[in-house]
Amino acid sequence: MNAPLQPLPIYFLSSISPLLMSTILENVDVQRLSPQALYDLCRLVDTLVTSKTDAYLDLLEVIAYHTSESRHRAVSLLTTFWPQAVGHVVVSKVLPVFCYTDMLHSAQVGLSIPQIASQPYTHGFVPWRFQSSNRPSTFDEASLRCCQACSSVIKGFGLLCSGCMCAVHFDCYDYLDGNHLFEYVTTSDSETQKMGVHRYCLVPPERRGDEVYKIWREGHSFCLANIFTLPLCILCRDPIWGCQALHCTSCKFFAHSSCVDSDNLIVSHCGSLELDSSHVTVSLSRVGQTFADFYGDIFLSSEDLGKRTYEEISISFATLWTQLQIYNNGLALGSFIIANNANDDDAGGLELQVLVELYEAYLSSGKLPVSAALGEYLQANSIHASSHAMMFDWSTLTYISSTIKAPSEAQNPSFSSSSPLLNVTAVPPGNRDSDDAPRHPFEVVPLSHIRDALGYEFSIFSEGPAHHCLTHLHKLGFFCCVDKQPFLPARSRANNRVCYFPLPLGFDLSADVETLVSAVEACLSELDLSVNEIGLLLLVRRFWPNGLASEYALLRLTRALLGWIFAEDDNLATILRDFISAGRSLPGIRSPAEPAPWPSSRDLRRAVPTSSVNNGGDYVASRRTLLQKYVTRWLLALHDQDVFTYSRIVFNVTRDIATDYTFKGAAPTILVEPLEKNHGSDIADRCLRFLIKLSQTSVDFTILDDLFLLWLTSLEYEVLDEASMPSLQRLLNRDTDGAARFSTYVDATLASPGGGGLETADPWGVTRRFTERPDGLTSGLMWLRLFARSGVEIDVPTFAEFGNIARKRDTKLAQGAIFVEAMLTSTWLRSMGRQELQPVVANMLTFLASAVQTGLQQTTNLSSTAVDFVRRSLSICLLLYGCERTLLLSLALVKEEEVRNLPSRRRVNTRAEKAADPVIVDPSLMRVLDKYVTSGNEEIVCIVAKFLHSLMLHTSLLESYEIDNFVLRNGSTLCACIWQFYTVQHHGISSIRISLLLRVLVVDVLPFRDLLTHAFRPSTNWESRLAGVVRLFRVIMDATSPAFQIEGRQWRSCVLDIFYCCFQSIWTDEKEEVRTAIESWAQTLLPAHREAITLCWNDAFPSLSVPERLRLTTFLLQLHPYFPTWKTLSWDVIIEALLEDNYLQNNGNNEDGPAAAHLELYGLSSDDGKSDHRAGSDPSSLMVSLLLLSLQMMESGIEIDLLSCRKLKLHLAKIVGFNEVEAVPTPSGRAFYIRFEKLENIPVSCYPCIHVFPRILDAPYTFDLPPSMMGSPLVDDDKPCRVLIGTIWVDLVLSIICSIEDPLTLPVLTLKSLLESLMTVIFKHDFSSLAIKHLDVLLRKALRKTLDVLLLDISYELRQVTLSAIQTYIRRGTAISGVLVVDSIEKAVALIVSLKYNSEDVLVDQAKKFIENTLVTLTPSGIFCSLCRRPPNPDFYEVLKSIMQGNSRRSTEAAVNFQEELLQSVISQPPEIDWKITQNSAEHLNMFVETVLYEGVSENIVKDLGGWMTAMARRASGLGVNTDFDFNTLLSLAANLLRFSKPPIHRDLLTCVDTVFRLALSRSNVRKESILLLLSAISSLNGGTSMEASGPSWMVQLITQTILEVLDDILRIKVQATPLTLVALVETFMGRHARDFEGDYSTVIGTLARSALHFLQNRTWSTSDIDDELAAALTVARLVLYAANLGRNALSDMHEDIHSQRSPRPGVTLRAWNILLLAALSDPSSKHDTLLLAQFDGFTSPYFKTLSAYVQARTPPPETAAADIEHAYIALKSWLLLIHRLSPSRHAVDPRSELTKEIWNELWPPFESLVDLFQPTGSGDEFLPLSTAVWSSVANLFIFILQSRAPIAMNTVPHLTLLDRLRESGRRNSVLSKLSRALNGEALPDIRPDPVISQTMQDVANAEKLRSFERDPRQMIHPRRAPT
Repeated sequence: MNAPLQPLPIYFLSSISPLLMSTILENVDVQRLSPQALYDLCRLVDTLVTSKTDAYLDLLEVIAYHTSESRHRAVSLLTTFWPQAVGHVVVSKVLPVFCYTDMLHSAQVGLSIPQIASQPYTHGFVPWRFQSSNRPSTFDEASLRCCQACSSVIKGFGLLCSGCMCAVHFDCYDYLDGNHLFEYVTTSDSETQKMGVHRYCLVPPERRGDEVYKIWREGHSFCLANIFTLPLCILCRDPIWGCQALHCTSCKFFAHSSCVDSDNLIVSHCGSLELDSSHVTVSLSRVGQTFADFYGDIFLSSEDLGKRTYEEISISFATLWTQLQIYNNGLALGSFIIANNANDDDAGGLELQVLVELYEAYLSSGKLPVSAALGEYLQANSIHASSHAMMFDWSTLTYISSTIKAPSEAQNPSFSSSSPLLNVTAVPPGNRDSDDAPRHPFEVVPLSHIRDALGYEFSIFSEGPAHHCLTHLHKLGFFCCVDKQPFLPARSRANNRVCYFPLPLGFDLSADVETLVSAVEACLSELDLSVNEIGLLLLVRRFWPNGLASEYALLRLTRALLGWIFAEDDNLATILRDFISAGRSLPGIRSPAEPAPWPSSRDLRRAVPTSSVNNGGDYVASRRTLLQKYVTRWLLALHDQDVFTYSRIVFNVTRDIATDYTFKGAAPTILVEPLEKNHGSDIADRCLRFLIKLSQTSVDFTILDDLFLLWLTSLEYEVLDEASMPSLQRLLNRDTDGAARFSTYVDATLASPGGGGLETADPWGVTRRFTERPDGLTSGLMWLRLFARSGVEIDVPTFAEFGNIARKRDTKLAQGAIFVEAMLTSTWLRSMGRQELQPVVANMLTFLASAVQTGLQQTTNLSSTAVDFVRRSLSICLLLYGCERTLLLSLALVKEEEVRNLPSRRRVNTRAEKAADPVIVDPSLMRVLDKYVTSGNEEIVCIVAKFLHSLMLHTSLLESYEIDNFVLRNGSTLCACIWQFYTVQHHGISSIRISLLLRVLVVDVLPFRDLLTHAFRPSTNWESRLAGVVRLFRVIMDATSPAFQIEGRQWRSCVLDIFYCCFQSIWTDEKEEVRTAIESWAQTLLPAHREAITLCWNDAFPSLSVPERLRLTTFLLQLHPYFPTWKTLSWDVIIEALLEDNYLQNNGNNEDGPAAAHLELYGLSSDDGKSDHRAGSDPSSLMVSLLLLSLQMMESGIEIDLLSCRKLKLHLAKIVGFNEVEAVPTPSGRAFYIRFEKLENIPVSCYPCIHVFPRILDAPYTFDLPPSMMGSPLVDDDKPCRVLIGTIWVDLVLSIICSIEDPLTLPVLTLKSLLESLMTVIFKHDFSSLAIKHLDVLLRKALRKTLDVLLLDISYELRQVTLSAIQTYIRRGTAISGVLVVDSIEKAVALIVSLKYNSEDVLVDQAKKFIENTLVTLTPSGIFCSLCRRPPNPDFYEVLKSIMQGNSRRSTEAAVNFQEELLQSVISQPPEIDWKITQNSAEHLNMFVETVLYEGVSENIVKDLGGWMTAMARRASGLGVNTDFDFNTLLSLAANLLRFSKPPIHRDLLTCVDTVFRLALSRSNVRKESILLLLSAISSLNGGTSMEASGPSWMVQLITQTILEVLDDILRIKVQATPLTLVALVETFMGRHARDFEGDYSTVIGTLARSALHFLQNRTWSTSDIDDELAAALTVARLVLYAANLGRNALSDMHEDIHSQRSPRPGVTLRAWNILLLAALSDPSSKHDTLLLAQFDGFTSPYFKTLSAYVQARTPPPETAAADIEHAYIALKSWLLLIHRLSPSRHAVDPRSELTKEIWNELWPPFESLVDLFQPTGSGDEFLPLSTAVWSSVANLFIFILQSRAPIAMNTVPHLTLLDRLRESGRRNSVLSKLSRALNGEALPDIRPDPVISQTMQDVANAEKLRSFERDPRQMIHPRRAPT
């Protein structure tokens, strides 16, 4: 026991107490004890603690050296009996209280639930001054100055809990038991209430489980409290000075302890006091007086301050400064009020503010003496006394406490005896102990000893500062009084109150310090966080870092802390395995039922939800909170002491822990795997992981760079050369995933804040600066290689910087190789987005180029280094370009051992970046490679070849256009290199050089073409040309290689030059040796080679321009004779090319449209392509060449499928010129056939195709052709037919022939080829085959088309061939078409006519024989009948007549029989439905009879013709008037038959003629000419042609009598006849002589005249034939006038008929008079005018009757009167016109003016009366159509009168009157306007009778139309005469 001079039993007890205590803690389980045993145990422990003051040391030993279970119990005892010394937990679960009641409850319930009265997290806040620090603001949160409530830094006044080191702002202090808001009323106004706030903190008890210090008086429960706002005593109402006061927990009032103890003051009962303003108001004078009374012992003047020590003034300043802050807080929060209107914010007359400022000034001056002990401390910690607050620095207070507990022998007073201050009396020498007395500090000492120690050690001589210092230390728990009194006496110098210092301090010179350190280590090794927190409290409260601490102690404590940090993952694994999986409560973690401490930790982010026990998140969160609250602060203090020392300590500790992976008592096992042989790399990697862990937990602060450099320099060579450190990724990689910084078991949201080490550190800068040292290049490069090998993401600028450093030095090849290896390793792991590394590689290659060449010339390891250097450099570039790593391994550009131990690329945490766009190959790289290839080293050449091959074919990041640009820039160099590659016979490049060549050629063939041109130019010697051919042949032999292709590119066109140069030499090279060699080698080509070459031509052909295609086609045509069995082009390619060229021809290079996308597949969509096509040859030339090549291959027997053949047919049809060519699906839908139409003309370029038709059609090869593929609709099963190969072209040839419009436009050879093709088709192809059977129609059409050749002015040979072909076709005797034969006959007739019937002409003779033979042969088949169905051609009958007359071989009888056969073939046919055909047949028969028929025909044929004629007439009569059949033809035929009839058949024939004639008159429009022709034929039967010569015969009279009968019946309206027939009959009658008629002619004429008048008056006109009706009426009227001139005037009979009862309607009679007037007026002779004028009186009667019927009604006539009114107007106008024509001259005075006036006066008044009826009655009346027509007629009549210059025109009064009436009516039209202008003097032209007569006739027709509408009102469309 560290307590001298104690009784002997005490020492005896001390000897057994540790053993007894450890035995109890190790073996007693309180959970299993009975209540009595538990009670006895508690009494025993209490006795031991009470009896042995320093029992805490025994417990500390148990904690340090005993088992985990006993340690936990010891910690519980320690926190129960000495809570102020240990502190209290705030993060973890509170430890159980060692008292009987709590332990009994815990044993019964099974839980450790503390009592409510004993709060487990009760704070003991004290006022504190927080000073600013010089450390970076980044670490403020890790310092004691950080507010636990708001996390901001506290500056100046704040509150600090000495139990848990928790600091808060005064404003953040909202502690539940530390704030009291009170209300009071003012004494001046009871209605006014005010509020104030008290802030305080109850002082916790010295022992957990005990009650707090309390004084009971009058119901008040006064407890000791630390005050933070100045209150007034409720008893004396004076301010309570100091930092403590008694606080009633019931009424919340404060009181002095002296006032509570005093009996002189009356204390009101608790709760009875009504608070008012007097209780919180105090005068300023009273404040000053009480302040002086309380702090008088530290009041110093300016003179006294100079005599005091630094410690005394510092203590006084701290005390007064704290009191000033409490005073200001009280004023601010209203805890008291200064009376007399004092300023609340001012200290007023107090000396407090002045003293504080004065003391602070003295302290800042730095002139005050400092004690030796404190000076030593300040010097060791590099602290300046002027800026140090010793009362508010925990380390300083710890040092003071450790010093004052030391024995007196160890104390060295630093004061002088001459000091005027009170001195401590020295101990006499005789009373001193011997030299062997213990030197360790005391544990139990009297208070006087402590006071003396302050004087000895720290020069605190004044009692006031000493008392305040001791009170401060006592309040903070550095020492305790045995009597447990809360207050120290004011005078402590002679006080013997026993005090003890619980637990050792880090400054103690005692063995207990070792126990303390061991206890801390033991606590931190526990899994229970509560024990961990106790250990951390011991650490931060008892062993705060300072300069006086030994490095060994700091090293051990640091090791403990770092071991605790490193054990996090293992501890968490244990938690998951032993607690969470078993459902046990987590050790040291609060349960949800426990109250949370205040303030809540901002790092403990998860409250304790139910789910938290499933993942250990709360355990980790609590550990992280402990880390920040204790560990980080302690380590930061150590860091602030000396950064270099801290870094050294941390690294040594970390390395030791990594080396000894099993911690020795500090933490559990970190690694469980055994050490391996390469333990050096394992230790280094483990050490690095621990360093990163420190950085992640933010305890490295500013030393991470130093730690990293120490770690690098500690690495062994083997580690640098071979090892891989995956942990480096977490340290050096930028922008890594934050989740990777935590344990795999921990939620990332629980990460410790900051991670400042990783954020602020610059390990790359450390590495770079070390590399820049003169001796650091190799080490730096090796470190860089290690970083890369470890998967560190090294950015390009870093490599560039290291590259610049290397180039600035005299870098060796070996160093460059290390650097390149580092770049290769880094690029291997991540190559994306690092294209900027390429210049670094290129610069390195350039920089060491000479060294590489030098090394290649040596045979030592230097050569291998040089090769590896180049190989790795090029591999880096390939990786940057996106080359696959497997390819580099397969090409041996990267060796397997170089990447075997690298970390997995999937596990390497790299950023996903995009490649640079565009990726450009560095130009300097190619220049360097050119030098390497030039060196001739085969190994280097192979490496370069592999590099170029991989670069251009296997780089994913280089876009195609970038490779193309690379080739364009370096084409010549690349071609030269590749040409050189073909001289090297190395297996490594034999399979890649061809693909490399193709990739170069596909971009630009010009460099290689220039190379070939140079190699094969004529001036080159033939050996060089032969060597070039050898290389080319090697290229051709590579055609079967799998590498002979480029995906996604049209590359085969680029190798055409190789084939051109190689094969063309067969016929172009001048040296026979070369030609022979090439031909010999070519013959050795295997079919596979030929197929590969053909594939090149096939694939290249679509991408070529038109000239290039034409060149290739020509080349193939030349090559074909040498290799006749070689199918040089596929049918698909030919067809595709034909399709494209056809599109270009149709669209003129405009690729918009559906085919554009198709053409883009072959590279024909660019503008360059268009210009190529425009500038090149005509596409049709290419198409012709392709078709010729196709036909040549077909002719040679090369097999072709039907589909390709049809496509060729399609394109051939298009190129020939067909406009509408299409592939039409067959009916089955399984195939298609070609349909083509509309061939306008054949292009000249296509003639060669036509010339080859005869050979194709004559080809002997056969194949199977389904009929449907020829468009045959005749079969259902579509079974293939075996036909000739040319059969598929038959329809095309026939269609071409059919489409020729003008054969003369074709050359003779072309036309001849077509005709020969037609002949071949006819002779060799079987049209009975189902495949072409349907083409017989087309064949006939073609034959019909060839008929046109007969009429052309071409050679006789062609026309004879044509005629022979047709005759041959006819002779086939199958499927003979009458149409074709008829056409042939007609063409032959036309040929004969064109040759003018020249019988000596061979062609004419052949044509006649053709016609004769055809007619003779085919007459039984109805050929002549077919001819007769067509419109007749007179030339045919002339030719037929000449044939009949010129053929001497045929007898007359045979000729007659032939004629009769022809006629009989027609009339024996059944009647035709189509009357047009019947009409044609009638006309043909008429012409045949008229032209060809001999007079010797038999009577039967004549009778048959007459019967046929009668039958046709009767059939036609049933149709009425038929526009398709003309009876006039039958009448003409009848007339012609009468000429050939013999007398025996005259009567029978005449009967037929009479029947036909009557039917014609009644059913047809018989023409006058037909009647006259018939009469003429009848007359000729009597032997004369003139009726006057022989007189009438009975046959003539028969016909004339028929005419008279029919005519009379028509006029009497007994028989219906057409108006035209009536006209013909009347005109024929009037044209015949009287002797032609039987009986009295005058009687006949008179009868017809009366019948004519009857016709005029009773005929109902047909609306549809109104003009014909008018013509017929006029003709009949002329017949009446004609009869009147012959003395048979029937007009009087009409006058009589008017007055008789059978008189027709007056209106109709008026129409008849108008027709008669028009007939007379239309006769130019005017011979009928006087005759009609004499019948004027007869006219007036129907005139008056017509008008009077309407006038007498006195109302406007109806619309049905329109026709009558119109005829009245016409009559009036016609009579005036008749009188006008009777005048001798238009300008002479009318000699019959009286007659004119008489007629006018007779006719006008009735008409005027009628006009008046149309007078409108009001302005609102509507104008009816009839009214408008009438007024227009009147106006026209007046205009006519004015134009006729009649005498009645002189009287204008009626005109004016009428005009005024018209104006008043509102009517306006052109006629009225014209009349108005005429009456106003405008001259009118003279009247012209003919137009007037024509207009009048039209008016009559219109009037009759109106009359017809009266009969059928539905047809009424108001055909009014338009006003003129």
